[in-house]
Amino acid sequence: YFIGRLAFNRKTALIAAATFAIYPAAIINTQHCYSEPFAYFLLTIWTTMVLALQLRHRKNRRIRACIWIGIGAFAGLLTLSKPAFIILPPIIAAELMALSIIGKIVHFRSPAERKTSILVALRKFVLRGALIALGALVVLTPWILFNKAATGQYSVFVNRVPSFNIFHGNQLKTDGWRCYPYFGTFPGGTPQVIASLLEDAKKSPLPFLGLQFKKIARLWSGVWNEYHYPLFGVPLAIQSIFHQLLILLGVIGLSLALAIRQGKTFSRSFSAAVVLGTIAIFHFVYIPFEAISRYAITAMPSLIILAAFVINRASGQIESRRALAGLLGFAVWAFFLISVSGN
Repeated sequence: YFIGRLAFNRKTALIAAATFAIYPAAIINTQHCYSEPFAYFLLTIWTTMVLALQLRHRKNRRIRACIWIGIGAFAGLLTLSKPAFIILPPIIAAELMALSIIGKIVHFRSPAERKTSILVALRKFVLRGALIALGALVVLTPWILFNKAATGQYSVFVNRVPSFNIFHGNQLKTDGWRCYPYFGTFPGGTPQVIASLLEDAKKSPLPFLGLQFKKIARLWSGVWNEYHYPLFGVPLAIQSIFHQLLILLGVIGLSLALAIRQGKTFSRSFSAAVVLGTIAIFHFVYIPFEAISRYAITAMPSLIILAAFVINRASGQIESRRALAGLLGFAVWAFFLISVSGN
């Protein structure tokens, strides 16, 4: 709700919050001891703080400093829960810095004014970066020291699972699925795994490339529901259709928000769409590994907010409340019929 409110408006926020509250994977998988539900909780808080500072009115300097430190702390927590996310905050920071500089170049016509405003913006980013680093160190330092005591090396996380995952996710004989028990030899560390996979790619380039395309569908097309649980009588197939519809609306919402400008400057919805779209697109980082639907759930809050943006814009085009109520009633009725036929 808070992300939708900061990025767009209250109606979009309500639609997004209600939609995620009934999103099947967010209900079914609360019983599992996986890192993903905790990770998208952390990612949601982190995104809220980023948008609160970037898209809203000025706040007290001390409050802003605390929020910047909080952004670093939650980025550290997110990294510990999902190591792949260690590169997401720097990517979004670079994008927001670029948008800020471009906005100042467009706004100021005088070269001297442009130069001064850009230098001021860069100094601010350096100061904010220092506060973010401070927040991250508060979280990461104890874990780094623990790893030193346990392994003899200073590290944020132990590089074991990524190598194991990327190896099994690219085995042609198992079609990229992890098999139990696995019959074969695990090469060992990351350099050995990469060398082994490159050798497989040279021997069978087309099947290896085809496997990468298969993993796109494995990551995105199905709702996370490993044991095929029905939800309130709704079977897995219908849950997946709902999941796919949200992704479709999210992509449309991203395109629409990026198309909205305010004169010559970037609009609030444009900047928010950059952040939310980056979070969603970032999840393609899982394609080289064993891509499964569980890994995509951390993208769904962002996609659902963008989907809610489209739904809100579409509903605003319908002047008659009776027509809107009828359309919503028909959607509920159609979904009920599909659910019954699926059962």
